[in-house]
Amino acid sequence: MNTVTIPRKEYESLRNAYRQLKKVEKTILGEETITEEDVLRWSKEAKIMKKLGKLPILESLGEFRNDL
Repeated sequence: MNTVTIPRKEYESLRNAYRQLKKVEKTILGEETITEEDVLRWSKEAKIMKKLGKLPILESLGEFRNDL
């Protein structure tokens, strides 16, 4: 069995992204309703993450869908 080591900085970024996806998933599945404030908040969070360099480069939507 091989071991994969993920640097702490990347692990934190991945964990935060996973938490955000779970929040969005709950909303989409109908457990919550999406409001304009939600969309604006997500946009603001994405801009901040982009400035900090914490957003991975998405080369194609197909790759993103395969990773989920």
